[in-house]
Amino acid sequence: MGISSADDLLSGKPISIPMVAIIDPYVAAGFITSFSVISMSYVYKGANWNNKKRTEFLMECWKVVGLSTENCHVYARVMGDPAAEAVWDKDGQYSKGSEAAFLSFGAAYGILNAEDLQSDIIQTAQQKAAQMMGIDKDLGFEAGDNAALGAAVSELTIQKHMKKHYSGSLI
Repeated sequence: MGISSADDLLSGKPISIPMVAIIDPYVAAGFITSFSVISMSYVYKGANWNNKKRTEFLMECWKVVGLSTENCHVYARVMGDPAAEAVWDKDGQYSKGSEAAFLSFGAAYGILNAEDLQSDIIQTAQQKAAQMMGIDKDLGFEAGDNAALGAAVSELTIQKHMKKHYSGSLI
């Protein structure tokens, strides 16, 4: 059983992430690690933390989404090592996941540029977020709705990837 929608995340009910997502280069390596690092740096002001504190923060983030301690250690070693990251990105999935994380973070915190705001994914996510919140998108999407928009972008980008690469076996 996996996350069926952003509503599952917002409900507070325990969720289960498909095991393949934990080892997928787009989801686990690209999206989860990038979103964690972005959050640490911009939300928690961790850009100037020492390496030990940064690693502890990231390990706790990754454990929350179900990464094993062993995988957390692998991710911590690979991050910041350009040669190792290049191995993760041999098929471009790490970069795509990272780009989706930046888009989701930007949507959640209202820091998208004009080009991002016109993209198909943001337009679709605005409709989805409006549905999630029970509002009429035609009445206007308010800046305070950014959390729902970020969740919708995350859901849409990850589900699209999972459906493309694992065609219906999990979702």
